[in-house]
Amino acid sequence: MLNQVADFYDQDLNNLTERLGKMIEPVVLLIMALVVGLIALAIALPMMQMVNIVQF
Repeated sequence: MLNQVADFYDQDLNNLTERLGKMIEPVVLLIMALVVGLIALAIALPMMQMVNIVQF
């Protein structure tokens, strides 16, 4: 009987962690996209400013 209860709670915990992972995944993806975008801007903006300074 205890083995059945343990199996039930084990399966319930597995289902909960899978659902939680599926809910968190889009948030993590957006955060990573923002970080990559900020890094790209941090590299590109100074280069564009240098080009503008040299041209004028």
